Amino acid sequence: MVPLRFIADASGSQVYWNAPDRTVYVAKPTEDMLKEIQSSDISIARHGAYSLPRIDKVNVLSGEEGDSMAYIRYFPKNQSSEFFEQHMDIVNYYRIIDTHVELLWSARLNLQQEAKNASLPFLTNKIVEQSGKMPTIQKGVVYYNYSVPGGTTFGTIDKAGKKTRLGEATEDQARQMFFSIPEEEQL
Repeated sequence: MVPLRFIADASGSQVYWNAPDRTVYVAKPTEDMLKEIQSSDISIARHGAYSLPRIDKVNVLSGEEGDSMAYIRYFPKNQSSEFFEQHMDIVNYYRIIDTHVELLWSARLNLQQEAKNASLPFLTNKIVEQSGKMPTIQKGVVYYNYSVPGGTTFGTIDKAGKKTRLGEATEDQARQMFFSIPEEEQL
C-alpha cells in the first residue's frame, strides 16, 4: 500500500477530497493547458479553462433523460476564468482555482416555466433545485450553443437578460470550440 497523496505529489499532481461524495480527485493539467489559460487571446484562454481537469466541490444534480446533444456554454463578458455549461435542464458553474476547474454550483431548471433570475439574468427558466452557492454575474455573457446536428450558434446576453443571436459559427470556428465574438466588447 502506497499513499495516493505521496504518488500524486511525486508526479506533480494535486489531490483533492470531496467529503460529501467521498471522492478523491487527482488533477494534473498539461503544460499546453497552463499556457492556454494565460493567453491574451480570450478564445484560447477559454479553451484552456474548459480543458483543465475538473473537480466537483458540490453535488452534481441529475436532470431529464434524453439524447439531446445540445450544450450551451456561457462566459461572463471578457472573462475566461469562470463559465457555465447547460445541458438540457441542468446548468453547472465552474471557476478556475489554481491549476484546475472546480464545480461550485449546480442547478436544475424547469424548462416549462420562465422566470427572472436576478443573479443570473441569462438563465430564463425557474431554478427548482440547486447545490452550492449561486454565483452572481454583474455584466453580460457570451454564449456558444453547440448542437449535433444543427451546428454552433453564438451571441450575447446583456446584464438585463436581452439575448442577441449573432450568427452561426463557420466550420473553422466550430472546430476551435471557442472563438472571439467582437460584439462582446459592447455588453
